[in-house]
Amino acid sequence: APACLRHVSTTWVLISKSGTAFVMDCGDLPVVTELQRWLAAGEITSVEGLWITHTHYDHVDAIPEFQQVFDCPLYTDPVVADVITNPRAWRLPCTSPIIALVDHPTADGEQWQWHEFTFTAYNFPGQTLYHDGLLVESADWPSMFFVGDSFALAGIDDYCAHNRNFLGAGVGY
Repeated sequence: APACLRHVSTTWVLISKSGTAFVMDCGDLPVVTELQRWLAAGEITSVEGLWITHTHYDHVDAIPEFQQVFDCPLYTDPVVADVITNPRAWRLPCTSPIIALVDHPTADGEQWQWHEFTFTAYNFPGQTLYHDGLLVESADWPSMFFVGDSFALAGIDDYCAHNRNFLGAGVGY
């Protein structure tokens, strides 16, 4: 991974030249603890955002604790936002019952600048139909596309249909 990235559990942390962090997914409390440790050690200067790739518990369970500790917006695709703001209404496998508050539902193709990085949000069905991707581009680093754990080394995982992600052009995976 490029030097601007750190990895904790199912979480990737993008760190700008200024030392600020932007977090992709937050599935367990050790992520919050590690970010606090990095702040205390001066390894990062602040946490400025959280992106959620999909609705599975191992990517969202610690969002409430994250939001209590870090005063920053949560971004995600509107489809993902619908599920994580009212998870019990969906009856999806592997979905956490926690309720997350989404500050910024993104439009497909929406772009914004974060420090030296350009972010582009996409609706991107992968491991589940309720999934998105965040393309991160910079002149200083290779392009990166954050999609959670959408793809397996062996191809399509056999549980995708159970996550309402169907095969075929324009319908899912």
